Amino acid sequence: MAIARIQMPDGKIARFEVPDAAPRPIGKELGRQAGLTARYVAEGIASPFATVANLPAAASNAVLGTNFPEQNAAVSNLLTSAGLPNPQGGTERVVGDVSRALVGVGSGAPISKIAGAPKYVRDMLSSNLGTQAASAIGAAGSAGLTREAGGGAGAQLAAGIVGGVIPVGGYQVAARGLGDLYGAGKEAVKPFTTSGRNQIVGGILADSADNPSVAAANLKNVKQYVPNSPVTTAEASGDAGIAGLQRGFRNQGANPFSDIESQQNAARNRVFDILAGDKDITAVERAARDANTAPLRETAFGSKRNVLPMEPLDEIAAIMKSPVGKRDAVSSAMKWARDKISAVKDPEELYAIRQDINDAMQGKFDGDKPALRLAKSQLKQVKDALDNAIERGAPGFKAYVEKYAAASKPINQQELLQDIRNRVSLAAAPDQRTGYEFLSQPKLSNILRDESGELKRTLTPDQLTVLGSVSKDMERSAAINARNIRASGSDTVQNLNGGKVVKEFLSEHAAGKLPLGIGIVLQSMSEKQINELTVEALKDPQLARRLLVELKPETAKQSYSNAAAQKFIAQVLGSMRGTLSTPTQVMVNPNQPNPYTKQDLQKAFEAKKGLKQ
Repeated sequence: MAIARIQMPDGKIARFEVPDAAPRPIGKELGRQAGLTARYVAEGIASPFATVANLPAAASNAVLGTNFPEQNAAVSNLLTSAGLPNPQGGTERVVGDVSRALVGVGSGAPISKIAGAPKYVRDMLSSNLGTQAASAIGAAGSAGLTREAGGGAGAQLAAGIVGGVIPVGGYQVAARGLGDLYGAGKEAVKPFTTSGRNQIVGGILADSADNPSVAAANLKNVKQYVPNSPVTTAEASGDAGIAGLQRGFRNQGANPFSDIESQQNAARNRVFDILAGDKDITAVERAARDANTAPLRETAFGSKRNVLPMEPLDEIAAIMKSPVGKRDAVSSAMKWARDKISAVKDPEELYAIRQDINDAMQGKFDGDKPALRLAKSQLKQVKDALDNAIERGAPGFKAYVEKYAAASKPINQQELLQDIRNRVSLAAAPDQRTGYEFLSQPKLSNILRDESGELKRTLTPDQLTVLGSVSKDMERSAAINARNIRASGSDTVQNLNGGKVVKEFLSEHAAGKLPLGIGIVLQSMSEKQINELTVEALKDPQLARRLLVELKPETAKQSYSNAAAQKFIAQVLGSMRGTLSTPTQVMVNPNQPNPYTKQDLQKAFEAKKGLKQ
């Protein structure tokens, strides 16, 4: 007995047991197969249109009570009416299912162009046709075999999805896994070649950097603030992520950057050597100043005569009567100066009082408070008036003061610079490599704020610029220990380890993907070399930039790309075509109630030409 298949008006296929037909002559069989092929091609091409047309037809049937047939069935009936043969037997029917699905896959893109579909629809229908075809074959074949085995509509749909998605998807996953394994193998042997190590360290730097492109640009032009003060990659890049990596290596035991830190500290100290000079040299210069100006002083005070200090006292009285004299600081300063000057007539003694006033201006009345600045300015007027009084009693005194002040200026500068150096030097043991004491960046920054104005009064603009450059050089180094910087991936103190970052990078890119512990063994053999090259790159900004830019390491953590997503969509499309191309069939069994009326069956039999009883 054979199974005859008849498409009913509702679109379902009724299957009937019929006696086996006699074998056909070869010529007729070839003609029949050609007719079946033509049917499959026509049904496959019409399938997209018919599937879309089913939507309004079904809606009209439900809402308006019309009786539009299922559109794919209508196409099939039309082809039957045109004389094309119907498939007979399970094999022909399954082949027909697969053929229609393949034709549907190939015709989707051209038909969408004719129909004026949007570009993204055309792109979707025309992309990954191989994947779509494979899914369509699997879906149509699975659904057809399930139908022939007697499965209902739900079973056929499930079989189509499973047959269309899982086998193709499984192959892609397996292929991706093999690709990952091959890639991991390549990564695992990289540490044993120079170019491979360079690639890995470039990847570590790029992975650690917050912004690799900006960091690389900063590494190209590294500004030098202090001559012979080396700059590390973290300092030069200005990147917090790379700074975290450097600090991770710095904190993991023996500091690999201690040699650079010693060179930096020595270079800064040498700047102070040049600026401040030696204390003994300052003492010699001071003695020379006194010797050179002594004759002028002796000449001025050698023929001195007593003088009444009326001019400075009048100046004090005028200030105290003025509005500013009502200020407590000004009033206190004026009373103190008046008490010192009022009983003195000897010019040399007045000169000693002048020295006291000058010291007060640099001491107790020196500061940023408005009252102190006001008192200091009034004392300056008193000192100028006092100079005039001394000049009257000791002619030549002003010439002596001018020469003494000019000779004192470089000495005052050196003494101030020496004082600054002493204040910023740390009391701990000096650097064993160079013998220089380490300098404190916070202390120098605080001094350069110059709240009293002493630096601006005493030092030259060039000296202030050099001090500022030393401070910038120290601030750049101190930046790697800022609170917002931590080793890449670190949340605890235990994780602040550069070696840990390297280990995780190697594991992620190779060791974790190689089976049987091979990756772990290779990783342990290569970690030391990678750590050494990473530290070397962190010490040398130009090397780091070359690894970041010129070698162009592939550092992105590759995931399934857009292509993978497109292939998945292609699988779904292929599966849909495969399942939609397979009509749901109903087996009419004499032992079970027939779901169709005699009239339904008669119409179907009449429409099915060529059926042999």
